[in-house]
Amino acid sequence: MFPKATFPLTPGQLAAAIASRSDSTVAELDGKAAAFANFYRWETGGNCAIGNVAVAPEVRGRGVGLF
Repeated sequence: MFPKATFPLTPGQLAAAIASRSDSTVAELDGKAAAFANFYRWETGGNCAIGNVAVAPEVRGRGVGLF
């Protein structure tokens, strides 16, 4: 995993990732973090690359990563 971390991710690992990256996003469900991702290379027209995606096991398969 990059940035270096162990699973399951801890709040400290997520905070370190956010501090070293820009445009981090956390999806919440019932006030708790359900997924995390970074967006890279924003381009004209709204296109970007997505990286460092992590989805909590209990919400996998429920569409949290769909746009």
